[in-house]
Amino acid sequence: MNVINAPFNQPKWTRKPKARPDEALQAALDVFAVNGFAAPRMEDIAKAAGLSKAAIYLYFPSKDDVFKALVAQRIGVLQAHLTAQSSFWDFFWPQAMRGSGLILCFATLSTIALGTMPPHKIQSASGLFNLTRNLGGAIGLAVLSTMNDYFTVFHRTELGSAMNVGDPLLADRLAASAANLLAQGVANPEIAALAQQVQLFNREAAVMTFNKLFVLIAGFLALSILVIPLLTRAKPGQGSG
Repeated sequence: MNVINAPFNQPKWTRKPKARPDEALQAALDVFAVNGFAAPRMEDIAKAAGLSKAAIYLYFPSKDDVFKALVAQRIGVLQAHLTAQSSFWDFFWPQAMRGSGLILCFATLSTIALGTMPPHKIQSASGLFNLTRNLGGAIGLAVLSTMNDYFTVFHRTELGSAMNVGDPLLADRLAASAANLLAQGVANPEIAALAQQVQLFNREAAVMTFNKLFVLIAGFLALSILVIPLLTRAKPGQGSG
């Protein structure tokens, strides 16, 4: 079996323990890309990640858990590491994947909801299905909006607590901004420099908030996967078909 030896094969004591689950997932993705999902074993993933066979089980009890973690990380968290310098392409591919997946979800959900209904109930069931789908979407948007407000305040407070007026780095930054603004002929350059710092402060808080929301959306997606085993197959002859 061709196991990819990525840069994870360095002495494990040189790496931070918190980074090992992410490294194991990256190694698993490399192994799956070469050998598929069925053939590799957990020890193959551990070897590629530079972990012992016992250590990999501390983070992931089974290969299925590795796969679920990859789904959450690679689909939902594609936009969880944005910065203020993120470009168009940092948004394009995650949005393209999300849009394609959304269409596929609608088709699947419609089949699950209406596929087993008798023909004379399809019209009423379709109306109820559309109502609950739109209502669920409205509730989801309301929850995200509320969480956006909460995390924005949270990160502003978090960043604010780290800013000390006596910090020489902050003082130098404000002085440099004020000097630059003064050279441009701006009135009250000290106040304008402080306003620029507040604007930067709010921008970073917003970026941190959106990153947090993308992680939460990915978490909800991963949880929804757990519902799939509860679905039952339609009986032969059941439904509109």
